[in-house]
Amino acid sequence: MSHESKQIDGDVSIGRNTAIGGDAIIQGKTHLKGNVRVDGWFEAKNIKGVSKGLYPTIEALKAAIPSPIVGDWAIVGDTIPGPIFRCETKGIWSATGETGGGGSIDLTGYLTAEEIDDVTSIL
Repeated sequence: MSHESKQIDGDVSIGRNTAIGGDAIIQGKTHLKGNVRVDGWFEAKNIKGVSKGLYPTIEALKAAIPSPIVGDWAIVGDTIPGPIFRCETKGIWSATGETGGGGSIDLTGYLTAEEIDDVTSIL
């Protein structure tokens, strides 16, 4: 079974819903206004996520991300918090001398484990 194809040269505007049943290739800049939902896997070659994750060694980081861009950062070590490496010069990972990657929550004023002697008292 063959399907007729049409080429449209020029601008196209669609004012209602659109369903595309096959693969779509969009070339050029794309501006999406509104929410975007992806039901399948999202794969992007050049996504701008500056946090690159946790790597056991600097060699492993360099192997995984050999060409970092300025602003990229990662934690190197076996635990978090760990040593922070950042790209300040395109293509070069540098140790910052600081540790990070962990978080904390201020629980001042909340019930502590030592104050609980009967779980029914916290209801």
